[in-house]
Amino acid sequence: MNILFGILSYDGGAPYSVLQYCKLLKARNYNVCMIGEPANKKVMENCRDSGIEVLECEYLNRALIRHNIFKTLKIFNNLYKSVAEFKPDLIIAAGHRHFYYTIAKLLGVPCLFMVCGGNLSEHDFEAKLWKAEYTICFSEENKKDLMKFGYPENRISVISNRIDACINEEYLDLYDKKCENAEILFVSRLVSTKLNSAIYTVGLIDWLNGIGIPVNLKIAGSGDGFEEIKKLSEDVNRKYGREIIKLLGFVPDVNSLIGNVHIMFGKGRSILEPMIKGKLGVVVGENDDMSLCTLSSFNNLYEHNFAGRSMSDIVTKEEFSEIIRKIINGTYGKENVRKISLLTAEYYSAEGLDKKVLPVIEKYIDKNEKKVKKFYKLTLFKAAVNYELKKATAKIKRIFF
Repeated sequence: MNILFGILSYDGGAPYSVLQYCKLLKARNYNVCMIGEPANKKVMENCRDSGIEVLECEYLNRALIRHNIFKTLKIFNNLYKSVAEFKPDLIIAAGHRHFYYTIAKLLGVPCLFMVCGGNLSEHDFEAKLWKAEYTICFSEENKKDLMKFGYPENRISVISNRIDACINEEYLDLYDKKCENAEILFVSRLVSTKLNSAIYTVGLIDWLNGIGIPVNLKIAGSGDGFEEIKKLSEDVNRKYGREIIKLLGFVPDVNSLIGNVHIMFGKGRSILEPMIKGKLGVVVGENDDMSLCTLSSFNNLYEHNFAGRSMSDIVTKEEFSEIIRKIINGTYGKENVRKISLLTAEYYSAEGLDKKVLPVIEKYIDKNEKKVKKFYKLTLFKAAVNYELKKATAKIKRIFF
């Protein structure tokens, strides 16, 4: 049984979430592969190192689709050929869902959708026009958006479990020990849509040190905004005569950095995995705001996939400074962090993934296996003609029989 995961690109947190699904299915003897835009070769290498087949597709952006239909058709034809060559029995579309849905129809194979976060309201043309028989999404926010676009509630599952991590007692011990400087690690792509959170974090570190609270910051990430953040960081370092802020660029394995870190800054997976392991997590929004993950703020952050949207439990700079003082004095308390770690694991640890996702996928496979007719050898043109003939035949049967 061949299962293909179509993703937007090998970049950000989505490929690693999909990878967890791939590893789970591979362990059940399914033949699995991923296909997406080759945005980050290192991410692709990490996926290959996990034993998963990795395929590339050309870049398909909206500007291209709107302004160059012929080039879009050429790229779509190449994507169709790559997918057909793998001969999938099931396609799970986690990105470019409209393209993979169309290819699944042409090949005569079932298609599931996977929504890995983001704000669907910004992509409503895709959500409104293409509806798979079943959709897995990572947050309640995505479920509400899908229902708003006409998806039946009984055809949506919210499954947030996807991170392979467990609690580390040595990490928890940090919160009962005094230290000279609090250590913060900010992880994010430094691109235009996420840059303000990095600027806000740099400003926060400057302010804390300015009022006499010693805090060091490391920033792991790359993108077209790297130079801007570098300049701001250098200005802060010159101001205090030491390297308070250190830029690391893209880091393939962020886990290698978190040992002595007290607080993780970022969004989504970049803070969720360290939180499961026993680190405090702060979600930094793009509107000069932040929210510390606590027992009281968890539900609000969970609803929006820890993405920094619609945060209700905002922490002010002054409130955050008191948290830092407790960490430096060793009085924050590891048991407070443990409670959050266990709660985060309950909702996000991959340990609970198999019980939630396998029944959905395998039921869908069993339901479609007997009736599926596959057309892997047809060209895109012939597949399209064949699909239209099937639709016409079905319509005639409904009218006359």
